[in-house]
Amino acid sequence: MLISIHFEEIQALAGNYETSLVTMYNEGNLSGFGPKSRFGYIYDLYGFQTVTGDIVDSTRHRSNFGFEAILEYNPEVLFVIDRTAATGGASNIAKDMENDIIKQTEAYKSSRIVYLDGALWYLGGSGLQSELAKIEEILAELK
Repeated sequence: MLISIHFEEIQALAGNYETSLVTMYNEGNLSGFGPKSRFGYIYDLYGFQTVTGDIVDSTRHRSNFGFEAILEYNPEVLFVIDRTAATGGASNIAKDMENDIIKQTEAYKSSRIVYLDGALWYLGGSGLQSELAKIEEILAELK
């Protein structure tokens, strides 16, 4: 029952935004993820609208992406999965992500860069408890 309530809550929250983008940070590099990717359920199930259909989807590791692409698409919500931290590396995610290019985006200006726990999102499974934790993480960041 709890997951059902949170699921409805995240779908309602997602309806507040016209565009979003899911990315993954890995040792200073970025990847972008579309609706048919391994993180596509953020769009399909949670209800966030993708900023573009042009991202080359992959069920594995993504399309290469740059900061300039994020600025060009200019999402209202930017989700960033920290793969570096998930795999035990020293992550500089905030320093790297909050650069002069990203500071021009709507997501940055509106404090809607959502840093997602890499272990949960990249390494975690898709059982009820982990899905509930993912939903709760997004809700906590965007409320």
